[in-house]
Amino acid sequence: MRPLAGVTLGLLGMLVACTPDNPYQTGYRVGCFNGQVYAGKPVPTVDPDRRLYRSDLQYTKGFDDGVNQCYQEAMRFPLAYGGSGGGR
Repeated sequence: MRPLAGVTLGLLGMLVACTPDNPYQTGYRVGCFNGQVYAGKPVPTVDPDRRLYRSDLQYTKGFDDGVNQCYQEAMRFPLAYGGSGGGR
């Protein structure tokens, strides 16, 4: 396994292990991680659960809110998130 793939799988495992059962919170957590990556955090993104994104409005809203809010927060405080303040 390539090191980067191992990191990605490890991060995904942590996200899954820590997520509550609430679909909004689950979507928010994954979206927030991606928002930080889009702002410059030097790790790969995690794809949303495509089935839930298409079928569960709470998951979709949580994911979208997480991306937007955490991207903005990471852009305001880039060093706190390990990023460079880059952009999408």
